[in-house]
Amino acid sequence: MDGARSPALRSAALSVLILALILLVWHLATRSGAEPSTPKVSMTAEEIEYAKMLGKDVRSYCLLGDGETEEGNVWEAAMAAAKFKLDNLLAIVDWNTLQGGVTLEVMPSLEPYVLKWQAFGWHVIEINGNDVASLLRSYEEARRVKGRPTVIVARTAKGKGVSYMENRPEWHGGVVTKPLYDQAVAEISARLDWMQTRESKGA
Repeated sequence: MDGARSPALRSAALSVLILALILLVWHLATRSGAEPSTPKVSMTAEEIEYAKMLGKDVRSYCLLGDGETEEGNVWEAAMAAAKFKLDNLLAIVDWNTLQGGVTLEVMPSLEPYVLKWQAFGWHVIEINGNDVASLLRSYEEARRVKGRPTVIVARTAKGKGVSYMENRPEWHGGVVTKPLYDQAVAEISARLDWMQTRESKGA
């Protein structure tokens, strides 16, 4: 009986230890004014609750990939964040419809995506994620929301601005050679020059 319980007890103890270490690192970092980044909504929600315990007023941002939100722990954390009314939590989903070198059409369907977040009690802002002005406006809107967390669903094109990469799933983990690198830099630089010229003319 003891032998059967040992692995479960060791696993539970390890989980508690990992959480304690996360909170310790966060506490030490925030004492100096720094805000560490974390990869999951669940960890970010834990940080916010810990900050409240310390009487700190923080705002946390959590960047998610669309494929990442197929994971159950994301939705568990989404439920908890809404329950505890974490209005200082902002999640940003990079919705580029590409995952692991394939399109999302061949993966489990996440639609209706916006309705899912709304059903979990979040304020949802849907934008063109390649439009910086839209991003900035959505950040300001999120700050005005009270009583619930906010998620920005940013519809993006992976590899935006680089002709051979844009919306090409094979570039999820592709290798850029020196000629391709030079081509990408040239295309992006030309785009920036065009935007600066357009702005200077007041267009």
